[in-house]
Amino acid sequence: MKNVLRRVAGLTAVLVVVGSGTAVAQDGATIEGLVWFDRNGNGRVDEGEPPLANGRGVRVFQGKQFIGEYGTDANGRYRATGLPASGLTIFSHNTDVYAATTESALYDKGAGTYDFGVRGGTVTGLAYVDANRDGVKQDGERPLQAPHRLGGRTATTTDGGYRVEDVPEGEHAFQAADLRRLSLVDSPELDWSTGAKKVFVGKGAEVRLDTRYFEPRGDFAVGPLVVTPAKDVYALNDEVEVVVTLTNKGDAPDSTSFVMASLAARLVSASDQVTITYPELGGEFELKQRLAPGASVDVRLRYALDQADIESFHVIVRLGAFGDVNFADNVSVRPISVRVPSSTAPSTTTTAAPTSTTGPSTTGPSTTAAPTTSTTPAAVAGGGRNSTGLARTGAAPLPFLVIGGLLLGGGVLTYLAARRRRA
Repeated sequence: MKNVLRRVAGLTAVLVVVGSGTAVAQDGATIEGLVWFDRNGNGRVDEGEPPLANGRGVRVFQGKQFIGEYGTDANGRYRATGLPASGLTIFSHNTDVYAATTESALYDKGAGTYDFGVRGGTVTGLAYVDANRDGVKQDGERPLQAPHRLGGRTATTTDGGYRVEDVPEGEHAFQAADLRRLSLVDSPELDWSTGAKKVFVGKGAEVRLDTRYFEPRGDFAVGPLVVTPAKDVYALNDEVEVVVTLTNKGDAPDSTSFVMASLAARLVSASDQVTITYPELGGEFELKQRLAPGASVDVRLRYALDQADIESFHVIVRLGAFGDVNFADNVSVRPISVRVPSSTAPSTTTTAAPTSTTGPSTTGPSTTAAPTTSTTPAAVAGGGRNSTGLARTGAAPLPFLVIGGLLLGGGVLTYLAARRRRA
């Protein structure tokens, strides 16, 4: 009887465990699926339609209770686990910026696979050389491969066209491609100087934006240099400001650089319109922004005149991106004069240079410079090999030599006598 009771109790325990396991499985439901760009809007995943990678996926509720948000991976797939087994509401989390091409809200769902299609906006247009600048693409006008950018996206290009797809709703920065040796045509579509434009793209909308280019004529000129303060002669270590006026005489926005040629003065500073590309020998400078046709800019450079051999400020303007049809106005020179101050300290002693001869010493007085205001006697160093200080005073040296010889002889005799006594 006891064995029967034990078996019944064990079976009951197993049933309880199984029942509990079923309940856990029901409360651990999984939903997953794909979010993709349905470019043709047919609600099916077609070849060439990309996933919405590493973005927003779905939001999940049970009734009014919010459960969670689940994003997509690199393949555009989302996955949510541990959900209630039923009564789930699943919303596509992208309909605020993309147009939905499938049902965007699913109600009373359980575990399963649910895919969501969205369609982004598109910016597209032509890119070509508008030779006559009439704004119309004619036969024979050259098409261009123009990798424009919209935000962080680079346009795909075709022969004479471009296209940026899967754009979320909002305002985006469009940047036209900088095509070497070509310039954008001045038009209301784009800012001529920068090639940029703010473009608003609606949900799933298509925006047309043509980009027209032409082959421009480049011509930069530099005006007369203005130096302040204006002086006839500058003192050593004076600081001056040099104003360099650059004008774009070409027919397209362009930028350039220039040098202050072979100038020994020290560059102190430059105004914000330029980048200093080389600070030595006067400096080399590059404009930070392109200038529109007819526009000018005043570049202010400050120098310290710390060398005496400065004779001029000499500016040479380099070619811009579109060359230069008139290089004669690319050079400007402003002569200046820098004076080194003379020393005002009084001289303490002036003597004649010592004379040097190869013959016998001259006993007569030598010629000396004019007397100075100093009251200190001149200390004269020995001159040539036959020149002595006594000769410079006019005194005869022979008596002094005799006296010196007698004293030296007496000293030697005294030394020898002392040694003999010790012996």
